[in-house]
Amino acid sequence: MAYRIVDWDSHFEINRSRDLKILHWVPVPNKMDGDGYTELIDHPDGASIYGAWIACVLVASKCDPRGTLLRDGNKEHNSASLSRITRIKEKWFDLMFERAVSIGWIEPYDNPALGCDNPALGCLEGKGIEQKGMEGTRDGTEPDPVVPLESIVSDLELRSIADEWLEYKCERREGYKPRGLKTFFTQIAKAEKAHGAAAVVEALQAAAADGWKGWQGKLGQIGSNNKTKTFDEIRLERTAEVVREFGNE
Repeated sequence: MAYRIVDWDSHFEINRSRDLKILHWVPVPNKMDGDGYTELIDHPDGASIYGAWIACVLVASKCDPRGTLLRDGNKEHNSASLSRITRIKEKWFDLMFERAVSIGWIEPYDNPALGCDNPALGCLEGKGIEQKGMEGTRDGTEPDPVVPLESIVSDLELRSIADEWLEYKCERREGYKPRGLKTFFTQIAKAEKAHGAAAVVEALQAAAADGWKGWQGKLGQIGSNNKTKTFDEIRLERTAEVVREFGNE
C-alpha cells in the first residue's frame, strides 16, 4: 500500500523550499499542543513513535513527488525500508503508521506503479521487463530480468549503502534505467566477491564524496589510514552548505 503525508505542501513547505528541486532540510511545524501531536505521543513509547514520524517526514522530503513515501521507480516505502534507511527499529514505524493514519497525518492512496501496465521500476523488480515503452535489446528481444540486489549480494551493510547510492543518484536526476540498474547490481556483486564488502562500501562512500561517480575506480585505492566519509557525513556537509547559502543571501 502506498502512503503520503496529508497536506504536505501546507505543513512542510515554505516559499524557499518550493523553489528547490532537491531538499537537504525540511521545515517542521513546532506546534505541540494540538490534538494530533498529543494523540501521537500518548503512548508508553510515544517519544520513539514521534522520532519515527520525524524520520518519515525527512524521507518523504526526498521522495518524488515530495510528501509521498515512494522510492526510486515508484516502489512503495514500508516500515522495513524506512527502518533500513533511517536505522530506526521497524517496530516504531509500525506503531507510527498505525497512529498517524488514525489521526489523519498519513493517508493511503493508489500508487500508479502497482499495475504492471505502467512501466515503473517497482513492477520490474525481480521480473522480466514486459512493459511497453521500456528499452529492449539491439536484436529486438526483451532484456534479461532485473535481479533483486538481496539475491546476489550477501552483506547487509553493502546492500544498505547500495540502496542509499541509488536514492542519491535519483535525487541528482541520475537514476538508472532498468538495463543500467541490472549492470550496477552485477558490478556490486562481482566487486563484493573480488574485494570484500567493506572495500566496496568504502569505494561507494569515496565516490559519493567525489561527485557521485567512479566508484569502481576507488576499489583498492583506499588505504587503512585514509578514512572515507560516510553518507551521513556527506549529508551533513551539504546541509552546512545550504545554511551558508542562506547566510549569504
